[in-house]
Amino acid sequence: MIDANGNELRTKQYRSKVTKNFKNDLTIHQYEMIKWNKKLTFYSTFKTDVTASNSLELITNQKHRRVVAKLRAGNHKLRIETGRHSTPKLPEDLRICQYSSSNEVENEVHFILSCNKYDTIRKSLVEDIISNYPDFDYLNAQ
Repeated sequence: MIDANGNELRTKQYRSKVTKNFKNDLTIHQYEMIKWNKKLTFYSTFKTDVTASNSLELITNQKHRRVVAKLRAGNHKLRIETGRHSTPKLPEDLRICQYSSSNEVENEVHFILSCNKYDTIRKSLVEDIISNYPDFDYLNAQ
């Protein structure tokens, strides 16, 4: 085989070079997707590179792991997504949460941190976190 520069390559070397180029191109593509895809806005607040992450592996319950993965990837039923797929497409600022009186866009941040519907669950979760990680409460005092 001959490479782009006219150099003869052995099959193993050629395969290695093609694999390396493919991985490099894929990494660039993934980085660009994370950086510019509006659907991945929430995901990109936590993940800015394309390396493998073991955070999902820490979640042992398969159902919980699936839900977290879907939330990270924007594959859920919050209005920020359902409005994107409605006809006609609902403008982002009109994708208001129907469960709270705050008139906030129902996106992942609203869902996790401020939606009234989940106040009880959120309070219980924070209490569990504080009982296991007392320094976490320090963040609340700031």
